[in-house]
Amino acid sequence: MTKETVTGFVYGLLSSSTFGLIPLFTLPVIAEGMQFPSILLYRFIFACTVLALILMGKGISLRIKMKDLPSLLLLAVFYDISSLFLFWGYHLISSGVATAIHFMYPVFTTILMMILYKEKKSNWRILAIIIAIIGVALLSISGSKETQLSLSGIVIVLISGLGYASYLVAVNKVNIQMSGLKLTFYVFLFGGIILFTEYLYSREYNPFPHGNPLGHSYYSLLYQLLFQT
Repeated sequence: MTKETVTGFVYGLLSSSTFGLIPLFTLPVIAEGMQFPSILLYRFIFACTVLALILMGKGISLRIKMKDLPSLLLLAVFYDISSLFLFWGYHLISSGVATAIHFMYPVFTTILMMILYKEKKSNWRILAIIIAIIGVALLSISGSKETQLSLSGIVIVLISGLGYASYLVAVNKVNIQMSGLKLTFYVFLFGGIILFTEYLYSREYNPFPHGNPLGHSYYSLLYQLLFQT
């Protein structure tokens, strides 16, 4: 096993761990009355600001090629779909179940690669997909009395997983020559622009929560800025 492979596994574990903590830091903000599109828009604004400072501090140019614009917009759309539908799912089903269902995205990624890019099938992959589907189905069907479940919520969170799988497939297949940090900056930038455009149409976004600056909302948004980029 190469050093790059080990590093990839470590980064993957860290990413999954922080991703799984999203509800812990998102639900307090929702409880204070903020809607999920507003939370996501603020997250993109803060993340873009910090990422831009990091990129400029490293001397990395923010210029992009016009031919990369359609691919970056596509990635932003997939990321917006994933995030918005996941946060929407938190309103409909228990956050733990919603996050677990969202983590079906590796299954969707594998299926998309098999269908769209004729990736090699194997009995082990098919068996793993079946086991994952059965596990999530059991989790969704046999919840405890305290577990809030609904068919619409499950479908919505599955869409969020499919959106994230589409994002991962697109990241690996689009021909964009730039660093991962710069790519993330532009995905968040264009994702935020899309959300802001929707805001101009609907006018349904919430202002930033007021009150004690040490309250849950500020910690929650700061966490999402630091760990969910």
